[in-house]
Amino acid sequence: MAERLSTVSTSLAVTDDPRIPGILATLARLIAQDAEANVTASGSGDALDQIIAGLNQLADGRTARQAAALATEQRLEELVDVIGAMAALDFTKRATVGEEGMALDALSFGLNTLREELAASMVSKDYVDNILDSMNDALVVLDHGQTILTVNRAVVRLFGYQKEDLIGKPGRVLFEQEEIAATLARTIAQGQSVITQETTCRTSDGQIVPVAVSASAMDDPNRSLQGIVCILQDITERKRAEEAARQSLAQEETIRAQNEMLMELSTPLIPISDTIMVMPLIGSLDSRRAQRVLETLLHGISESRAEVVLLDITGVPIVDTQVANALIHAAQAVKLLGAQVMLTGIRPEVAQTLVGLGADLSGIVTCGSLQSGIAYATSRN
Repeated sequence: MAERLSTVSTSLAVTDDPRIPGILATLARLIAQDAEANVTASGSGDALDQIIAGLNQLADGRTARQAAALATEQRLEELVDVIGAMAALDFTKRATVGEEGMALDALSFGLNTLREELAASMVSKDYVDNILDSMNDALVVLDHGQTILTVNRAVVRLFGYQKEDLIGKPGRVLFEQEEIAATLARTIAQGQSVITQETTCRTSDGQIVPVAVSASAMDDPNRSLQGIVCILQDITERKRAEEAARQSLAQEETIRAQNEMLMELSTPLIPISDTIMVMPLIGSLDSRRAQRVLETLLHGISESRAEVVLLDITGVPIVDTQVANALIHAAQAVKLLGAQVMLTGIRPEVAQTLVGLGADLSGIVTCGSLQSGIAYATSRN
């Protein structure tokens, strides 16, 4: 993905448009996973503005997803801390309950209720297990040797194992990368209170599930490490959304690149001699393509020092006021650079249309065909 964005940045860097630096800066931030700032569109509604809108929407979406993911991770870390404290018979910690009515709020409320009940009286293990089984996220408790002590019902639903198939087994059986359980245990043993990271787990039938793991230490009454409490949140939908966003950006980049290529191919500037150049126009001439024609003409004349440019409209099917104005505007701009525009390919019906429109073609030499235009220009130089 980073390579594609870099390729697009390189392609855009050669385009002379005041919006390009902002687009390049946003692409660089997207590559660096930092999309806080947006690009300001020109308001023209052209292709670049549409690209800018897409980039801004992608940046906003990524920022929102990152913020939501961070908030969820913080809530999960707090819940893990509360659960770990409860497992160690420490009932002083409370979970934050928000006003959004989310599943985490319900879980926090339930844990706080359980904490109060446990603080008032000792309850049975079955009662605690029932509470843990009500959690939507998978919970796995490991001992200090990384052996599974217990799991809740969400583990059974998510991974397809039976509870008795997991209890007493090494924690690595759940993880695609078997060293994850050892890494969590080693980091917890080194004194880090909470670990949150993304990894993948393997279901009983071999399917791979992406998860966010939050692990915390479970201490005994003497504050010695008794085990590790792990909460595994299924992030499959989030990963799909991120992949869809990446594919959408890649598709937009492909479309933009194709449009750029088509625009370049549709406005060729062909040198006939050191002082004469020809631009054959084929197809309809809208405002965006007219601007591209003007830019190509001015750039080509500036680079080649051409004195005459033949605009051949033989292949333009419709010549209306917009086309006529674009041609006149191009001729005036070229004249400011000390060159002259010749208009060739004037068919009878085109001549009639131009007269009917009242187009002011004074100062523009016209010829019926490209061949006669080349002959005229050659005889003059």
